[in-house]
Amino acid sequence: MPELPEVETAKRAIVPYLLNNTIQDINILFPKLRLPIDTKLKELEGSEITFISRRAKYIIITTQKGSILLHLGMSGSLLICKKNQNIPLKKHDHFEIVLNNKTRLRLNDPRRFGLVLYVKNKDIQNHKLLKNLAPEPLTDSFNDNYLQNICQKSEAKIKNILMNNKLVVGVGNIYANEVLFESKIHPETITKNLNKKQIKQLTKSIKTTLKQAIKAGGTTLKDFTNPEGGAGYFSIQLKIYGKTDEPCSICSTKIKKIITTQRASFYCSNCQKK
Repeated sequence: MPELPEVETAKRAIVPYLLNNTIQDINILFPKLRLPIDTKLKELEGSEITFISRRAKYIIITTQKGSILLHLGMSGSLLICKKNQNIPLKKHDHFEIVLNNKTRLRLNDPRRFGLVLYVKNKDIQNHKLLKNLAPEPLTDSFNDNYLQNICQKSEAKIKNILMNNKLVVGVGNIYANEVLFESKIHPETITKNLNKKQIKQLTKSIKTTLKQAIKAGGTTLKDFTNPEGGAGYFSIQLKIYGKTDEPCSICSTKIKKIITTQRASFYCSNCQKK
């Protein structure tokens, strides 16, 4: 699933092509996603794109007449088709924005868990999908005190906390494994048992890991490509995820795999003691 680094990579890639350009056409190619693609999006034709932002794993394309709220789901990707490129439509292309300069933005989503919604500009901040999300992990509001307040009374496993978008947004399974390895914390540690030093390290590792992944263009394991067709190269920097029975990069102990709440967790039994 595209997580914060992949979505941020996609957002940054489309900005130079879309910002300050006018939407000529919106083509709903195959409307069946998690929710049907909203036909009200056609009302944005003729409107200039004034701002493009990201909130958690959502991309928000703001125009003069309203906003497009976009989520890539489990397997979605965006593709920029430049004005001089004649790229045919592919299977699983669901949605297309055509600009006045003939550049196109397409959403491809084989598993159809993505979303493309029309939202009035005045309603976007309080939209039901956005209003209860945790602070952005790369902002100052996501800090040691914030994480300490979450952790001190929770009976949940720390991996589950990192995967809960109401508490920590955009981390997801791959990065949760990497963050916990960097922090030397076992994925099944009960959250309230973490001390202040561990929480401080956890906060630092979340920020550092996400920044490094963004710099590398995200992680491509199966489906993800950026809007210009390139792969994400953080996959070659992964230290723990998917490395069952390989030697730990720190101590050479064989990496183990367990299932934590139906998701794969990878850890070093020597570096990440329970």
